[in-house]
Amino acid sequence: MSGSFYVRVPAENKDDAGNIEFTLHGYDLPIFRDDYPRQAVTTQPGRLVLFPSSLPHRVIPFSENLERICIAFDIVPAWVI
Repeated sequence: MSGSFYVRVPAENKDDAGNIEFTLHGYDLPIFRDDYPRQAVTTQPGRLVLFPSSLPHRVIPFSENLERICIAFDIVPAWVI
């Protein structure tokens, strides 16, 4: 399982900048069409987003000169290690 916890994000974001986006298109798979389902999750302070590590995801590029603090992590059960 993977996750992101948002500590501090700018009050306004343009074009979903800094939000996390999920899709069904795998990273190394060829792109035959560009209409794969996508879902962006709006970040806000105190929000915890959990998702399966196998789900393709990305952060929508964020280039503002504002403070943004996000803690990203992966959780692995002890029996797997």
